[in-house]
Amino acid sequence: MPASGRQRKWIIGIDLGGSHFSVGLVSTSGALQSVQRHRVAVADGPAAIIDQMREVIFAQLDSQGLTRTDVLAVGIGSPGPFDRKAGVIIESYNLQWFDVPLVKMLRERVGMDVVLDGDAISATYGEWWAGVGRGSRHMVGLTLGTGVGGGLIINGAVYYGCSDLAGHFGHMIIEANGRVCSCGNQGCLEAYASASAIVGRALEKPKELRRSQAWKEIAGESHRLTAKVLYQWARRGDGFARALFEETGRYLGTGLAGIIHTVNPEIIVVGGAVAKAGNLLLTPARQEAGRRAFKSAFRRTRIVRASLAENAGVIGAAGLAQCHFGNQRPGAM
Repeated sequence: MPASGRQRKWIIGIDLGGSHFSVGLVSTSGALQSVQRHRVAVADGPAAIIDQMREVIFAQLDSQGLTRTDVLAVGIGSPGPFDRKAGVIIESYNLQWFDVPLVKMLRERVGMDVVLDGDAISATYGEWWAGVGRGSRHMVGLTLGTGVGGGLIINGAVYYGCSDLAGHFGHMIIEANGRVCSCGNQGCLEAYASASAIVGRALEKPKELRRSQAWKEIAGESHRLTAKVLYQWARRGDGFARALFEETGRYLGTGLAGIIHTVNPEIIVVGGAVAKAGNLLLTPARQEAGRRAFKSAFRRTRIVRASLAENAGVIGAAGLAQCHFGNQRPGAM
């Protein structure tokens, strides 16, 4: 059958981060066929990294006996700020990319349609399309990693807001005159519930920290302290680490109550590296949200851990590309 008449059953999803990018081959029903993770060498510059994306894409296709004519489109989930409509990364300090026309550059290299969206929105869409949020109409996604990102599904479609800023739940104020956030404001949820904030809050309690097993593991070298180390000791029953995660959960729950009041979703999906703490984090979060939110709204909101782990962004980026280029109901508002 000629390429023009062939049914294109595959989509490429790319999850772009500061140290790695992942490329996945996803079916039009949301099933992940294969995925490959590739380290980013920032010093190589954007052109070299986009060349690497091309190589990984075609290696994925070759491994499955496919060609570009089998692919509907390529979707990229990227940290911002960026111009979604123009397909340009405005500034990424982790990548040292400034005004990079990512969509144009990749499209020229792969000969396929390409669309750019946010990494947290892509992860949210992935969970809604193929994960734990499947079947819902109104969903909020939160990603707790180095920062706190988010996304919104309203009436079965991504909601971006008037200037593509909807879903920045990490910058909700949960503590007036609180800790300084990376954005320069005070009291943001990100300043309390992100991985970097967990470490920062631990270091703000030096006496308690030095009595913990986590401190012994890092031999008193504070630069080696990570949220992962603290979580591992919290699971083993270390009192300081456990209290730190329970406190983080309560801060998260305060933010969740605000989300319940403003969005009234059916489900809030919590993902990202910090969410690997599971119920150690989510149980106090649910309790705090239940204490603060309207009871009728809280009872109808499920607060759950993400199910697709590190693949949510790849699957979601592919799904958003299908919405953009396929004959689908428009997936954006």
